[in-house]
Amino acid sequence: MLKPENRAVKMKMRQQEEEITAHQEIIITIEDNNERLYRQMRMLMQRNNELLDVISEMQTEIDKLKNEKLLLVSKNDEKDLGHGKYMRNGVMVVKDEGNTDFNFVQMRVSRLSDKRKQQRPTLEAQTKMLLELYNHTGEGMTTDELFAKSELTRVTGYRYARFFKQRGFLQFIGSHQNGRYELTKQGRLFVEGRL
Repeated sequence: MLKPENRAVKMKMRQQEEEITAHQEIIITIEDNNERLYRQMRMLMQRNNELLDVISEMQTEIDKLKNEKLLLVSKNDEKDLGHGKYMRNGVMVVKDEGNTDFNFVQMRVSRLSDKRKQQRPTLEAQTKMLLELYNHTGEGMTTDELFAKSELTRVTGYRYARFFKQRGFLQFIGSHQNGRYELTKQGRLFVEGRL
C-alpha cells in the first residue's frame, strides 16, 4: 500500500500529465489553424497580385483610350500647301523649318542625355515631343494635347518635359490647369539644327 504522500505526489503527477496532454492538444489545434490561415493568406495574396495586374492592364487601356480621344478631339485640319506653308484651321501659317528631319533631330536628342546610349523608343518619343511642339510654334500645346499627340503617358510625358526644361528648350506658360507648353527660342534653334 502506498503512503499518503506518495499517493498525493502520484496524483499531482497524473494531473500535470493530463494538463500537459491538454496543452499539447491545444498547441496542435493552434498549429493546424495557423497553417490553414497561412494557406488562405497565400491564396489571397496571389489573388490580390492577379487583380493588381488586371487593374494595371485596365489603366494602360484607359490611358490609351484617353490619348486616342484627345488625338481625335485636338486633331487640326492642317493642310500642307508646300514651300513651308500650311493651312491650319483656315489660317495660312508659314514656317522656316530649317532641317527638322525626324532622324536628324533624333540624332541631336541622343547627344543630350548623360547616359551613354538611350533606348530607341525613348529617343523616338522625345523627338516626337519636340517636333510636335515645333509644329505648334506660337500657339503652344496643353499638357493633354502634347502627351496625346506624342503618344506618352502622363508620367513619361512629365519626365521628358522636365528633361527638356532643364536644357532650356521647353517652357510652361500659364496656370497649371490652363497653361501650355512651348518651345523656347533655344528649343526651336535646336530642332532646326542651328544650335
